[in-house]
Amino acid sequence: MAPLDLRADGGSVPVDARTEVEIADGRWLSLPRALVESQALRETLAAAIEVPCLRGHGRLRAATGALAAFPMIAVLVLDLRAASGLVPGSLGLVAADLVSAAFVGRELARRTPRMPRVAAAILLAAGVRLLGLVMKVCARGVDVPTWLATGLAFAAGGLWLARAPTASRVALELGGKLGLARRDLSSARAEEDAEVSSRLFAVSLAAALGLPLALALARRAGTGLEAQALLLVAYGALVPLGVARVAGSNATPRRGPMDVAFGTAIGLVAAVALAGGGDAFMRAGDELARCAEKLDAESRRMVASHAQEVREALVRVRSSTWLTSMTVLAIPFAEERIYRGVLLPVLVRRYGRAYGVFATSLGFAVLHASVYVLAGWQVAMLGFAFALAYLEGGILAAIAAHALWSLFQIV
Repeated sequence: MAPLDLRADGGSVPVDARTEVEIADGRWLSLPRALVESQALRETLAAAIEVPCLRGHGRLRAATGALAAFPMIAVLVLDLRAASGLVPGSLGLVAADLVSAAFVGRELARRTPRMPRVAAAILLAAGVRLLGLVMKVCARGVDVPTWLATGLAFAAGGLWLARAPTASRVALELGGKLGLARRDLSSARAEEDAEVSSRLFAVSLAAALGLPLALALARRAGTGLEAQALLLVAYGALVPLGVARVAGSNATPRRGPMDVAFGTAIGLVAAVALAGGGDAFMRAGDELARCAEKLDAESRRMVASHAQEVREALVRVRSSTWLTSMTVLAIPFAEERIYRGVLLPVLVRRYGRAYGVFATSLGFAVLHASVYVLAGWQVAMLGFAFALAYLEGGILAAIAAHALWSLFQIV
């Protein structure tokens, strides 16, 4: 046991793994689980307890912020120029830049990191985008500010990735200071709150497989976009209710407005870093190979086919008001309700968080194979981003992140 100031009069009470504390959303959780789940509690305790992994963290935040400011501005200016030239999709990039910059700034302002790896990925993605500009002209005639911004972005992202502690590490060291055993924190980190029956697992998997099948059958029957949109909304609204009946409960974790907002931001910035940054990395690599005269004919065809696949999908969506509405509204609602709202919690409870996120993201890509083949890896990255949104902010955050990402690609 260890004394912890939990009383309004400033006194101390002994705590152990069974001690319950109230967190920001009003729930009462055991202290180990509260340390794992509540950023606010970690912030409060870190202000009063010396945490080894946070020594020098203030200097790290200041250094990373100083390095990151110029490249983040440079990327924003780049996209603003594209938007002023009415380049398709550039307005969405500007919005994504602003959300990403706000997220990184907020992460650097925290006493204890919450999503340090996502922030690092955003900074590295900015560096990759700027590197793509350099490689496009084979590094000839590139001005000093562009070189500087590229180097600073990689320096900031690398520094933060290497030095910033994760939330799990902070929780573990805080727990140690409070006298909690490592196994207490490990048990709290495990997501197995309830046993998942084989029946529930099978029904959830069938619900996930049924969505693309139902849509494919509707298209084969020649139904219009209006009917397909209604089918998506009905499937997303009704099927999770049926799955909940099988589970024997309709209860869902309560999420406050701030949780939803944070989850939405996480989904967006993770999508920018993973899907957008990954695409920029591939294009930069292609340009480097071209400059080095190592890009063979087969590679050129693959690069061209990948770009054409994404471009044709966007052209189809922009050509129809109904298809745009489906992409921004009906599809995010149905897919998130099924893949993140139904399948992900079951997989997480049965196999753990890492496996659940990986499996649903991979399945999300496979079930989009009829639309994206070469770009399937980007769909998987988007599935990972929307899973993070769900885990942090619930189903509303996942739907909002998916819808906003789709909108940003169109405008």
